[in-house]
Amino acid sequence: MEDLSYIGKLREDVERCVKCGLCASVCPVYKIRRLEPLLARGRNVLSAELLSGREIDWRVLGKRLSLCLCCNLCGENCPTGSRGGLVTLALRGEAVKRIGLPLWKRLLYRFILLDRRTFGMSLRVLSWLQALFPRRTYPLRHLPQYL
Repeated sequence: MEDLSYIGKLREDVERCVKCGLCASVCPVYKIRRLEPLLARGRNVLSAELLSGREIDWRVLGKRLSLCLCCNLCGENCPTGSRGGLVTLALRGEAVKRIGLPLWKRLLYRFILLDRRTFGMSLRVLSWLQALFPRRTYPLRHLPQYL
């Protein structure tokens, strides 16, 4: 059996879910996409299957997990107290451990995000570069995604 250390620590949360579907009424992603695996109960079922030894395609799972906002509304509204946000983060951790990160993300994390001085300087440079973009009547919220 594979080492599922991240999910294994949340086994109780995974087993506590009774699949009532209350998470569907509060999940902002499910309201738009209407895909069952995006719900907390879908992720709990998937986690239980992983813990029982089922093999999955981690790349497909990673793409689906990246859609979750990790707002934890599912966990806050769960009548059994299952922590859906933590289960999602555990699944993401397993996916990253299996797939790995692309080189550009590893370099970004290692050399920019972890160094406080470099991160501050990068933000300053990006704010100067923002002047090159056309002005908008509404604020541009996600500059890194825009770039």
